[in-house]
Amino acid sequence: MQPDRFFRREGLDILCDVPINVAQATLGTRLRVRTLDGKKVMLRIPAGTQPGRKFRIKGQGLERNGRKGDQLVVVQVSIPSELTPEQQELFRKFADQSGLQH
Repeated sequence: MQPDRFFRREGLDILCDVPINVAQATLGTRLRVRTLDGKKVMLRIPAGTQPGRKFRIKGQGLERNGRKGDQLVVVQVSIPSELTPEQQELFRKFADQSGLQH
């Protein structure tokens, strides 16, 4: 059996990485996440979510001997690699108003 490109296993739990952008992580969003059985589950990502945070979907892992694991969704925040000069200026203003060092 070939390893899955989306899912990986940790005991009875199934893990998957889901990319979100910096606006979704900062402001919060809702995502449709695929489960191991092919269904889609709506997952609420709260405002201020940090990269690497795990969200648990109960009962969507593997089953063995009457025990069932969970699906863990690991949020990967993608940072833009290039900004226009206008976007750079807006981000500098945001950083200055937020007290972020740059």
